[in-house]
Amino acid sequence: MSDGWLALTWIVVIGVLGVAVAAVVLARARVAAARAGAADGERYRQLAERRAAGQQQAAAELGRLTERLAAVEKLLRDVG
Repeated sequence: MSDGWLALTWIVVIGVLGVAVAAVVLARARVAAARAGAADGERYRQLAERRAAGQQQAAAELGRLTERLAAVEKLLRDVG
């Protein structure tokens, strides 16, 4: 093999290895991004569950206050 072909062979081998390394790096970056997205999704789901529970508690408290207010209004009508 002549020196020209040997150099060309090495250039091609190094180029192929470079492309392979770049592909692996990109694949790992995509996997890391997907994992981060999944973790964010899980945190968002937990936050949404806590907010829904808080809204239910607020609605229940509002219902109790409405009942108490109605009782006070009735008492005032009866007295007045």
